[in-house]
Amino acid sequence: MTTTVVRPDLPPPPPPPPHGHRARNVSVLAVVVVLVLVGGFFVSRDAWWGLRPTPDFPSLIETPDPTLQGTVASLRPYPDDHCIRLTSASGGASQELTCLGEDARGGELQWLADGRLQVTGYGDAQHPDDIWRKVIDPRTGDVQEVPKAEIPPRQPAPESVPGPGGEVVTTTSARGTLTMTLTTDEGTRTLLSVGAPSTYTFGQPAWNGDGSWFVVKDDLDRLLLVTTAEPSQTRVLVEG
Repeated sequence: MTTTVVRPDLPPPPPPPPHGHRARNVSVLAVVVVLVLVGGFFVSRDAWWGLRPTPDFPSLIETPDPTLQGTVASLRPYPDDHCIRLTSASGGASQELTCLGEDARGGELQWLADGRLQVTGYGDAQHPDDIWRKVIDPRTGDVQEVPKAEIPPRQPAPESVPGPGGEVVTTTSARGTLTMTLTTDEGTRTLLSVGAPSTYTFGQPAWNGDGSWFVVKDDLDRLLLVTTAEPSQTRVLVEG
């Protein structure tokens, strides 16, 4: 009786994998698990930073500071009446100067040397020819229309707006912390460092005449007044 046959034209079956090969597979699996855990940690950390609450600041509306001098003009984008409001730098309630109506798109404000307020609109992509300029006297409420032919072309927006003495404000956001620095001829120092979501940002500063403070708009459409003397203070001047 034949119980075993050998066919000489077939190669012998492969030997079972050595113990070391199995150990290597286990090591590779362990590395993959570690990478997944580490990646999950960083993703969770970034998500946590992104969900941090918007920073809260003291209010000049509720607690005015009489040491701050000047007047801030701002254009309210909502609702679509584009109303201009004036606010004392010391704080308190804002006063409505005039409303330009929903046709006054993209207004840019500028104080003139004679104390009047200039408002210029250059339209948008859908209304490129909608160029206009008005000059408003805040003492009388008089509004003067400027002929379109007298309005110069729009200049590109600068990457930064220096202060009257060449001061430069820089804002960075990293690891859930928003940092604002001031650079002068004497060096760079921190004006503000506060926990904030990674999406929270500031606009360009609008400076007062002597560089002792400036105003920025944040993502909540609040106007924040920031003093530059040490210690610097950041306070809400106008709610959105």
